[in-house]
Amino acid sequence: MKAAITNVRSKENARFYGKEAKAKGILWDNEVVAPAGKGIEELHQKLELLKEGKVMVPTPASLEKKASLRSLADEAGVSAKALQTDVIQVDAKEEAAKEASGVKM
Repeated sequence: MKAAITNVRSKENARFYGKEAKAKGILWDNEVVAPAGKGIEELHQKLELLKEGKVMVPTPASLEKKASLRSLADEAGVSAKALQTDVIQVDAKEEAAKEASGVKM
């Protein structure tokens, strides 16, 4: 911390750390350890990623979920396309050649 004005929330610090903790002891003297399960580890990881210009690091579970969602979206697209009976398939190159040669339909 380069410079800041802080407001001490003594009751909140006691609730979070499970004991009375002064701001100086928390910020500089390492008198308390952040309790596990309070999200502090995740917060520090996210702050480090932001410092590196990243938003997240994909995990195997998140990559698997992403692949699953992509597969579902692809399947939905195929199903939707099958329902489009009024669509005419056109070869763009062939149509451009016809137009260039002056052939009218």
